[in-house]
Amino acid sequence: MAAPVEETFRGNKITITVVTLLAVVFTALAYSVLSNPASRDFTTDLFFLVILALLAAALAWLFSLRVSIYSYGISKQTWFGSEQIRWYDIERFYYSATKRSVNFIPIGTYYSFKLVDREGNKIALTNSVERPSDLGQRLISSTFEPLYRKAAQLFDSGVAHQAQPRSGLEDQATIHEQGNPPEPGFGVSNRQGSFLYFQEG
Repeated sequence: MAAPVEETFRGNKITITVVTLLAVVFTALAYSVLSNPASRDFTTDLFFLVILALLAAALAWLFSLRVSIYSYGISKQTWFGSEQIRWYDIERFYYSATKRSVNFIPIGTYYSFKLVDREGNKIALTNSVERPSDLGQRLISSTFEPLYRKAAQLFDSGVAHQAQPRSGLEDQATIHEQGNPPEPGFGVSNRQGSFLYFQEG
């Protein structure tokens, strides 16, 4: 997208710190275990090699992650490649924010966003991006007008379409995935919503 970048979101620094600490711990543990010839074997060597490789790959991916907001669209870039979607091509936008707590002590909020355009292309974003709350507000404000305008144009044209807006500001009390009760003292508060339109019949 050849336009000035209005805002950029990179890899979440908290997530990067956690992964880095895990890498340091496993590196120290690997050195401690593998420096003793008596404790070395193929399975142990392979285990530490795989774990450290996965942590290194996760760090590289987080450092390469960049989400750019433009006046007319969004792009996501990682070392796997790039994805781009224009606001006016979006047909579905899903978002949720789940607050978790243990014994009434907040332990964080998990965010999830998914944009789908008319060709089925998707951009999915989670807490791996820095400032996910700010990103969510920006996505909601950027997609609200184009989606409603597109739905209104379809209604005006006489084509039978159905729109399903949800505010996303509704608080749902404790929810349990697949009906499983949470662990004692574990609480979940969910905020979610979506806006999509589709042709009837």
